[in-house]
Amino acid sequence: MRETSGSVEPRSRSLDRYAGPAAGPSRIEFRSRDQDETREYLRHNHAEHSRVVHGKGQFLYWISASDTGRVIVGRTGRWLQQTLRAAVPHPTLFLSLQPGETQSYGRKCYDLRPDRALFSAAGHEYTRKGGSTRCLVVRVESGLLEREIAARVRGRSRRWLAPSAPIDMTAARRAELVAFDAELRAAAVSGESWGPYGSLEAFELAVAGWMADLVLGAANVQSTDESGLERVWRVHRWIDAHLDQDITLDQLCAVAGVSPRSLQKAFLAARGQTPHEFVTARRLAAARRRLESGSSQAPVSTVALDCGFRHFGRFAASYRAAFGESPVETARSGRRSSRVTPWSQP
Repeated sequence: MRETSGSVEPRSRSLDRYAGPAAGPSRIEFRSRDQDETREYLRHNHAEHSRVVHGKGQFLYWISASDTGRVIVGRTGRWLQQTLRAAVPHPTLFLSLQPGETQSYGRKCYDLRPDRALFSAAGHEYTRKGGSTRCLVVRVESGLLEREIAARVRGRSRRWLAPSAPIDMTAARRAELVAFDAELRAAAVSGESWGPYGSLEAFELAVAGWMADLVLGAANVQSTDESGLERVWRVHRWIDAHLDQDITLDQLCAVAGVSPRSLQKAFLAARGQTPHEFVTARRLAAARRRLESGSSQAPVSTVALDCGFRHFGRFAASYRAAFGESPVETARSGRRSSRVTPWSQP
């Protein structure tokens, strides 16, 4: 039985299909003590992800934010130790209000704490581990942030992609983020004026410019063009179609039609991982989907082989590091879920 039901305000706008300034800001309110409800809400409204809760206790997850159509600013919170595997659909800055969380991209692992935020680039898959926490979050539509970055660097004809990176948060920067949250909440709840910004569009540009300045000050942005991004997508699709086979860097370069150095640069810019790390991540994701479905009675070792893992010990270790549980535990949960049938009235 669910202890509480989620309260989700319908969202009529999608950041993924933005076509111009929104008519006005809207509120996003969600609160639940049910893990399945939380998982489905986040998958439907934000991004596909996995969430494993460790230990016993009362689960709670909540979001309180405001959405303009191109910018989301707000707060999230949760109870209990958890491992989250996800990728944001648009550039997002996370500022944890308590220490104790880590977030990993491939082999890079960063601490999240009140004096250091983490910028997560769109499509960069990460694993976050930590206990009960509250977090300030700001998300900016990808195209808007790219334009603000391009306006601050040379070579505006190219696309500039910001890497996932930690960002030092001074007291002044934290105060600016809190002020963005308060201004947008007031506009969404009571329809108050936009204060010093004057309009919704000016507010969006101010938030995007603020994020662009932080990112440019923290890391080197990567320049690319549409053909480079298309090569990444072509290799991405090829990898997914050949996960059960041995995949070499030479093969990937042949598919992309570029040198190993160029391919590595393109993947780091677009996915935040080397080609080798990306192949491993895709294999792990494919294995988890099969194990979660519960539809296959194949042993875990067979699933690992089908997804291209030749050494079961290394597979199990990588799987636990990414998802917070062993592949055997996922398979057991998947089989239990598949045996549960909906109640129906005779």
